[in-house]
Amino acid sequence: MTWRYGAHTTADDPTKYRDQNSSEKRRENGDPIIRLERYMKNEGIWDETWKEEIVSKAGKIIEKAIEEMESFPEPNVDDLFAHVFAEPTWTIKDQRDQYYEFLRGVNQ
Repeated sequence: MTWRYGAHTTADDPTKYRDQNSSEKRRENGDPIIRLERYMKNEGIWDETWKEEIVSKAGKIIEKAIEEMESFPEPNVDDLFAHVFAEPTWTIKDQRDQYYEFLRGVNQ
């Protein structure tokens, strides 16, 4: 089983409902990557150079993906609301209007 260490979203604050010390202990004892490393070390098959190569390769893949995503044009804000339902409901229209007000700085 895995455990979500971070927040669900940027609006979520897990410190309000989860003991952070408990979460860190869970990471130390249950994280599958840490467990695999510990197992491989105990079995004498761990290779630090191999780990460094994997971390380096993964970092390069992530950096490339970030560069590609950042090269896309800015999204159209209307798309957030236009494709939820075939016809926008009153709640979607209301959310869209509130979001546009937020973008214009109304009520801030």
